[in-house]
Order: sequence, then structure tokens, then C-alpha cells
Amino acid sequence: MLHDQENFFVKNKYSRIASFVLGIFIFIYLFLIFRPWRFFMPEMSIDGSWVAVITYGATNDWQWGKDIVFNYGPYGFVWHHIFDADLITSTIMIRSLLLGALAWGIAYLLFALPPLIACFIYILMITGFILSRDGFFFMFPLLIALGYFRLPIPASTWALLPLAAASGIIGMIKLSYGMASLMILGIVDLHRLLNRRWPVYTPAMLLAFFASYLLAGQHFTEFPKFLSLSLEIISGYSAAMMVAGPWWELVTFIGLSILLLFILIGNEWWNNRLQTPSLRARAVALLLVLSIFWLLNFKQGFVRHDLHSLLAWGGLAAAAAMAAATIFWQPPARLTYGVTFSVLVIAVSAAFLGLWRWQAEGGPPVNALVQMVFYGQPLHEWKNLQRWFSTPEQYLAGLEQQRKATLQDIRNQQPLPPLQGTVDVIPSIQSVILAHGYDYQPRPIFQEYAAYTPRLIEANRAFLRSDRAPDYLFFSPGSIDNRYPTSAEGASWPDILRFYKMERTVGNLALLARRTQPLEELLNGNSTRMLQFGQSLNLTDEMTAFARIRIKPTILGRLANLLFKPAPVFIKVKLHNGIVKTHTLIPDMVSEGFLLSPYIENSTEFGWLMDGMTEKLFDKKVSEIIMETSQFGQFYYQEPLSLDMQFLKVDNLSNH
Repeated sequence: MLHDQENFFVKNKYSRIASFVLGIFIFIYLFLIFRPWRFFMPEMSIDGSWVAVITYGATNDWQWGKDIVFNYGPYGFVWHHIFDADLITSTIMIRSLLLGALAWGIAYLLFALPPLIACFIYILMITGFILSRDGFFFMFPLLIALGYFRLPIPASTWALLPLAAASGIIGMIKLSYGMASLMILGIVDLHRLLNRRWPVYTPAMLLAFFASYLLAGQHFTEFPKFLSLSLEIISGYSAAMMVAGPWWELVTFIGLSILLLFILIGNEWWNNRLQTPSLRARAVALLLVLSIFWLLNFKQGFVRHDLHSLLAWGGLAAAAAMAAATIFWQPPARLTYGVTFSVLVIAVSAAFLGLWRWQAEGGPPVNALVQMVFYGQPLHEWKNLQRWFSTPEQYLAGLEQQRKATLQDIRNQQPLPPLQGTVDVIPSIQSVILAHGYDYQPRPIFQEYAAYTPRLIEANRAFLRSDRAPDYLFFSPGSIDNRYPTSAEGASWPDILRFYKMERTVGNLALLARRTQPLEELLNGNSTRMLQFGQSLNLTDEMTAFARIRIKPTILGRLANLLFKPAPVFIKVKLHNGIVKTHTLIPDMVSEGFLLSPYIENSTEFGWLMDGMTEKLFDKKVSEIIMETSQFGQFYYQEPLSLDMQFLKVDNLSNH
């Protein structure tokens, strides 16, 4: 049977035709499922706001690294595609190219398999893609690696190059996709070098990456800043964005993953590929690729352990199904059939657990989802596509009318006054600002919760102090994940107080206007206190306290941040009125400073502070604090912690 299979791979004159036909079929199905022509309307939410901003940035030729920094890139609008008439063509073209490359890679993976096995694996892969939108993009370099390391006959280089080029393009959608591609393709090309073959996949990926960067209207002079600040977003994500979730789901995922790893290592061992140097190098490289993919997939699902876990389940299901496809024809047949079956059981389990988790959290029932994905949605979208082709102008006009109605609805929900001049907003309601048609000129890290490392914080502070700062700033304290209300953009509060003045409150927002002359420096004095986790610390009698808390990780803490996420840090504060509040702290954020006292949680109280009326905030003075962490968190951070405090010159505020 193996001899016949080798002949099929090498000699069968119909193999390319079969692969091409299968690729066309898969492309049509992916095209109907992922709908590159389908556009969504703006949403009045945190996620809807950042999607609206990166779309707005694309239409206004913003430079990434200078004008905007986020965990997406210049082509971020391609994946989260809300309707914008200026981006229709580029969105459809890029998404269609990516779907075409993915369809070709899947077809090349499946075309030599028996039809029933190929269909079953394909269904598992599609289920994984539905669960994991990010996993969809991680599959491009993984398909290359699995094809390159495939036994007995590797995929041809020319067949895999389109996937390498696609991997470069997706790096412009989200830099973490590009980093995953660079690591995986780097391993593949290193293996090629060790076998005296030229590296081709990494150069092809990088060529497509930089070509896409230039085609997006970006300038190479801004590339170093784009790269370095984007890496800051990525490196600080685990510590800043972690959310706890059900322990059983985490344990189950890790257990299934370990079982899969043992099966794959066992497959290499049973086939005596760990004893031969050349085959051992191949096995080690392949397992290293799968480990990198698993780590990225694991972190994207369980650092922020809410419904983000669907990303991890979907990625595991799709990757296991793809691995099974490459194992099926390996000799000896009886053994590899058993290994293939075992890997497919894991893929099915991951897909089922992901679907079950989704349903348990209010998602669609599994049977309804299956019907929708494999029949209902393709048929529905085919009819939509026919309507678009038959009357394109009418179809686009309908989308534009729907967009205008949506923007009007957003304006009705949160009315704001007309303003002449540039505008920014804190907190993350950028979709409201854009719906009102303001001249939006935001901080580079435009959503307050995402400025979570010293360099990102300093980029925003430098912007607010520069002549590019907006004329008006809508402001309200608070952020996501129960963070201390003054810690988000906390280091910028002295700058905001110096450079802006209170105009009035608008609903739950304070409207601030740029001063013609900034106030003098508002912070004075300096005192340092040392404290331990769990230790109560009484503050001084000063009404205002601007604090910097140094929370340094241990080696274990750094390792946890790299591989998963560190322990959370909390602050418990007792107010003068006796109320006790407990909040999350992000170590890198509070190391740059935040207003610890008084405890300000709404725009009215912020207005009192801005006008120097701190007597109205007397009951909100923080009189005592306790730093806390999780049960084993003390192993993640060095003790004692350092608390540096300065004080606001309230008289400078009240006189202006």
C-alpha cells in the first residue's frame, strides 16, 4: 500500500488535477463560510470601538507606530471588517487571496486521503476555524510545516510558497500572526539549511510582509516604532489582560494536549525515527513547531479565560485534524492507522468541548450550529452573493443606508455637543466619537486599558504634551476588569490636569478643553514606603496622593508571564467614610504612577478635582491600603514592594 501511495504522490498524472479541483471546492466553501464580501455595521461597545478606530485609521492613512498602536496592524480592518465604502475592494481582495491560499494548502493536505477520511478531517478543521478566528490565521505557517515534514513524501516547495506569502500578509493584520509565522518558518528553513538546501519560506514570508506594509501606505521611517511598540503590546498582554476562568476547562485542555504530545512522540519513537540522525532532526523540528503553535494557541485562549477559550479549543481541534492527515500514510500501515485514529479522537474531543463551552455560555445549540455552518449559512450567503452580483449598486446603497441608520442610533443613545477642533476620548467609546463625526485625533494607544507598559504609557504622555494633542478631551475614570478607577491612563492624569480645563459634564463624561497655557508642574514632595503583601499601611494626612508602586517579578514570575500568565495583584483601600474597595492592579501601569487618593470613580468627582475643590472629596480620601495577591502569588513577585508618593498642588488647580 505504501508503494502505491508513493506512486500516487509522484507519478499519478491526475494528482495535480485532483488537488486543483478539490482546492476549488474548498475555496468556494470557505468563501461562503467566511464571506469576504460581508460587512458589519459599527457597534457601541469596547470591541466595536477599536474595530471602528482601526478602520478609520486605514481610510485616513494613519501611520502605525506614530498615529496608532494596537495589537492589530495596517490590515487589521480586513479581519474585523465593518462597512466603509473606501475599503470594500481592498477588504474583498485580501480576504479572497488569503482564503485561496488556505484552500490550496488544505487541498494539498487532503487530496491523497481516502474520501471519507478527507471529509471527516475537513469537517473537523472547519469546526476549529469557526471556534477560533485567530487559529484560522495561525494555520498558514502550520500547514507549511506539516507539508514540509510530511512522510513518506514531503509537499513540494512550489506548492507551499503561496502559504508563505499569505503568512507575510497576515502579519500585517496582526503582528502576533507574523511572529508565529516567523518562528515556525524559521525552524523549517533551518532544517533546510542543515540539509544543504536554501531557505525559501522565511524570505518569501518577509518579502510579502514588507510589500504589504508599503502597499498599506506605511512609511519605512515609522517601521521601527511600529515594530517596537507592537511588541510592547504583545509582551505586556499576559500580565495586563489576564482573566481567571473555570479550572476544569484549563486542566482538561492541558490533559488533552499532553495526551496528543505523547501520541506524536510515540509515533516518532515506534517508527524508529528518533534513532536515525537525519530523521531525528526532522522529528525534533516538527515537535518544536507544534510546541510553538500550541503555546501561542494556549495563551490566546486561556490568558483571558472567558470565551477566549474557544480560540484554544478550535485551534487544538484544527491542528490535531491536520496532524492526523499527515500521519495517515506513514509506514507501517496498521500502526499509523491507530495513531491517526487516536489523534482524530483528540480533535473530535476538542471540537466538542469547544462547542459545548460556547453553548453553555449562551451560544447556539450544537445541532443548530452544525446545520447553520454546513448547510444554512453557505446557502444563505450564496443567495446574498447573487443579489450583490445582480444589482451591485443597489446592494451597496443598502449597506450605506444601514450604516447611516446605525450611526444615527449610536448618536441617539449617547448625544454629544457639536465641537470645532480635534477630539479624543477616555474611556473606550470611540465608536460614539466617530458616529458624531468629530475630527478624531487620539492618543497612539487609543483605548485606555491597552496602555499597560512603561513605553506605551510614555507614548501617550508624550502625545498629550505635544502640539498634536487634541483640542477637546471627553473623559471619565474607570476601565475594564475591575481595575483601580484612576490607574488606567493614571500616569497621564498630571498631564491632563496641567494641559486641560473643565468645560462641563456631558452625561457621564467630563468635557475638557485644551488650555492656552499649561499649568506649572502639579506634583511636589516625595516619600517612599516599603510594604509586604497582606500588610496594612496607613497613609498620611495629605488629601491627595499620586503613587508609584514598584512590583518587581521574580524569575518565576517572568517565566510565568512568558509561558502563561503571572499571579494577579489586588489593592484593598479603606476610605475616610469607612467604605472598603478592592480592585485589580496592573504592575507595569501602577509603576508609572496613578492617583491613589482621593478615590475618584466618576466624571463629577474628577471635575471637582480639576477645579481644586478637594473638600468635596473628603470622604473619598484613602486612609489605608493593603496589597494582595493570589495564594501562591508571593512566589511571583519580589518583596518588599516600594510605594513612592507625591502630592498634588491643589492651589494651582483652584486658581485656574
